[in-house]
Amino acid sequence: PIPCVPWQSQTSGHQRRVHGRGFTLDELKRAGINPKQALSIGIAVDHRRRNKCDESLKLNAKRLREYKSRLVIFPLKPTSSKPKKGDSSADDIKAVGDQITTKGVFEIEQPNPRLRAVKVTPEMTEGSVYRKLCEARADQKLWRQREIRKEQAAQKKQRRRRRNRS
Repeated sequence: PIPCVPWQSQTSGHQRRVHGRGFTLDELKRAGINPKQALSIGIAVDHRRRNKCDESLKLNAKRLREYKSRLVIFPLKPTSSKPKKGDSSADDIKAVGDQITTKGVFEIEQPNPRLRAVKVTPEMTEGSVYRKLCEARADQKLWRQREIRKEQAAQKKQRRRRRNRS
């Protein structure tokens, strides 16, 4: 299986999940899989990747546990009387039948945030939203210069008062 990682950026206001290069060491640890064992059973490991959110860590650990539960490991020597530790039992091997080779077995489920329709109220139609956003951006950018100008104007007023008194 391939890990599910968040997309680099948010486009169109929603977040997508894409295939990653390999599972992190934390994800393997949560699933109870040794990194060397993971490579031997077909799990990609990326030691450089870090989990930035707990959500993806839990999701990928769940995917690994699901993969491990479906996994059937054939013994190297099928004629040996005792199966090695980690090998599947003879009943599991007989029950497998055909091997699943399709790609859709562990597909990534995309989150589908549905937006709800809202009735348009008169308050919503008043004024231009674009204009409000422009003003908010300008306020954020120029607040310091405006404060300096106010201080300078107040100082100028005080100087005039002092001159008029004398």
